[in-house]
Amino acid sequence: MCDWLFLRHKLQQVIKQEFEIRKVSQPSSSFDIEFAPDAWNTLEPTNVKPGIELASDLSDHPKLGTSIGVQGEKGGGILGGFFQLRCGDNLHRGFLTNYHVVEPSGGAVQSVKNLGNNDGKFYRPDVIHDETKTTVHYFALKDVQNSREFIDDAIVPEEKQIQRITGRQVQLQESGFDLDDRLERRKVISEESMKDAKRKRESLQQMPRTIGRVLISSGQAFNAAQRIVDWAFVEMPATQAGMSIQMHRPGNYAKDLVPYAPGNPLRSLQEFSELEKGQWYFKVGRTTAITAGLCHGTKMILRTLGTGYLTGVRTKYDNTGKRSRLAKPVEFVEEYIILNSRLGMGVEKQQDFCQAGDAGALVIDSRGFVAGLMYANYSSQTGPLNDEGWYVAAGLAMTMPDVQESIGLKTTPLDSSGSPIGSPGELLLA
Repeated sequence: MCDWLFLRHKLQQVIKQEFEIRKVSQPSSSFDIEFAPDAWNTLEPTNVKPGIELASDLSDHPKLGTSIGVQGEKGGGILGGFFQLRCGDNLHRGFLTNYHVVEPSGGAVQSVKNLGNNDGKFYRPDVIHDETKTTVHYFALKDVQNSREFIDDAIVPEEKQIQRITGRQVQLQESGFDLDDRLERRKVISEESMKDAKRKRESLQQMPRTIGRVLISSGQAFNAAQRIVDWAFVEMPATQAGMSIQMHRPGNYAKDLVPYAPGNPLRSLQEFSELEKGQWYFKVGRTTAITAGLCHGTKMILRTLGTGYLTGVRTKYDNTGKRSRLAKPVEFVEEYIILNSRLGMGVEKQQDFCQAGDAGALVIDSRGFVAGLMYANYSSQTGPLNDEGWYVAAGLAMTMPDVQESIGLKTTPLDSSGSPIGSPGELLLA
């Protein structure tokens, strides 16, 4: 795997040497090289993308990787993981996801959308009726609809099978033959399958269920290090917040993940860490389930203009939390990238680390430390003209220190002049 920082340095040296050989004026020492100028997206399942079947993942309570959406929207993302937020004497229980997953719906008035995008949501627990504090439910509506259709399609053949077997049993009895035990066993299996499907259909009829409401969020912004910040903390009702502890269990690692975690599988998330080049991480997603890969480092240079999301965003926060309006939109950002790796017949293979619908996933290392929050993927095309193919999609993630710093800035009490008058809030593992 190539170190892009090293590659960029070498390419800059080669270009400068070429200018020296040709005895022409050299470019500025600050010139840069783009590795990924476009073709990245923010992973939300938009209205043009289909929902997925989640009937086999039904639970009385949401869990890590659960499909979520905003009231009034079909698309969404996922519940990244459960946390607590301590602000002064107040302790809030909820979960992290991306801001763009729970931003104001498409039906919201433009002024509300602008407020959410430009400023996010600062910590104001006394303000309840605020349209930027969207109501969040699970599953995303399109996933509920798709799951209902899947269950209905599963019930019909089981009903027909039971009818056929019952009819055959009646025929045997009327003809004076003994009942076939194999027929009865098949009938019992079909009856159990149909009961299970009907239980799931009854649960799906009550969905989507409200899971919480946005308390604070980043909005569409960049931090002082010129990296994207895209997070939201959704506060859960007290009746649901108590479930948090048992949900930090990703289970056994898939055996083909390379490298997979040694020893016993994780039972809970341990503490926070940060994304580091060359380290192994995994995530639990809605669309791609559990995938793992290596962090490539911090110099994934992306063009924001023309990508839809973040186009024209000029909001930036410095290290003291001071908000500034940039003279022109930020054009390039430098992001962390994670590439998938897996085994297959003695060779390493790659698959997508994430796809649409996986936004908001926690990035976790082999120790069970929360290292980042994923918000987008990146891919590009290769091949001859008119016959291009796509590379597998890599994940783009925020490192947790960036997320924690941004949360601190959003929760620090300020006076009327914008000066801090208290301590920032603290994000804690549930």
